[in-house]
Amino acid sequence: MELKMDDFDRFGLEMERECLITTMQAMVETVGSDGTIKLLRPYLENSGKAFALNLGEWTKDDDAILRLAKTMIMGQMPMGQECKSFYVLGGEAFFESEGCPFLGTIPEICECYCSIFAGSFTRQIDPDLEIESTPGNGTENPRCKWRFYHRTQTPMSDFSIRELDVEALMSQISGEEMEWRSHHYIGGVWEMITYAMVNGLGSEAMLGSLSGYMRRNGFSFGLRIKSYRGIEGRDLDSILSALEVFSKAICQKQVRPSSGPEELKVLVSACPFSSDYATPEHCQLIENINDGICKAINPDYEFHYDSMMTNGADGCQWTVRRRPPHQKGREIETRGQNAEESLLSVLKMRLAKGEISLEQYEKIAQVLK
Repeated sequence: MELKMDDFDRFGLEMERECLITTMQAMVETVGSDGTIKLLRPYLENSGKAFALNLGEWTKDDDAILRLAKTMIMGQMPMGQECKSFYVLGGEAFFESEGCPFLGTIPEICECYCSIFAGSFTRQIDPDLEIESTPGNGTENPRCKWRFYHRTQTPMSDFSIRELDVEALMSQISGEEMEWRSHHYIGGVWEMITYAMVNGLGSEAMLGSLSGYMRRNGFSFGLRIKSYRGIEGRDLDSILSALEVFSKAICQKQVRPSSGPEELKVLVSACPFSSDYATPEHCQLIENINDGICKAINPDYEFHYDSMMTNGADGCQWTVRRRPPHQKGREIETRGQNAEESLLSVLKMRLAKGEISLEQYEKIAQVLK
């Protein structure tokens, strides 16, 4: 059974993946690779446990091998992987997939998701299981591979050789469920990373490192949306049409309560970013993205959240309005200065702790300037 998403959902998932990649890159630039893994590890391990429990009903009647295969398939397919094989050989199990959209981007994504997160849900299936993951490497070796084995060296199965029908297992997953899980997983990982950054670095440093990136992402999204939707106008209806694409991509539901010649107000009736990892800072990043989309359609208008549920409001409401002439450019310039100051303070702290060398500090500081 071939599981397909329409072009809109593929476009939406592409935008969500770019936000995740950008956020991870900013985190690595700020605290380094080891610091990133250290900050994210506890959240990834807890998420892996929850993931295995979530699949309990689907896997409750299966042996450990079949449970492991189903869990790996459900963990990889929503992230964009094509599951190719799962087999047992010589007392160990092996899983292979292909087409990962994160290959060649940020190595820490592979470490976090394919090793730490996968290792956590693997141990929920069998506490003695160990996991080794090997990312694919371009066109010569495009497959990502996982090896599972018992730390006690006991065979994982009574069969010396056993191959499961991956296609048959994938056919048990409906297209609707896969679509939901794809948005939920990618958006959830992005939200979790921002939560870890807020807790580990503080609100100011997190927003300082990401706000500018997200505005640029939003502007890029806006240009693509214009082409995708065939938007030619610059009025409020054209802006709303573009914003609706991103809203649907992150699975928000909106109601348009009021509009005027110079202003548009929209109520968000449901938002996926309301989990335990939801923060006002994450909503501010979404505001930055939407502001960038707005500018791609008409730079004379700005996007602003009037209220957010993550700040304690009963609902979220945003406004698109004409930008006052004296404010054009000021907000970005001010936030850019704050971003540089926040990141430099973090870098100075890391230098003082010996986490980075003086050469690394000077190199990153020069980039920030």
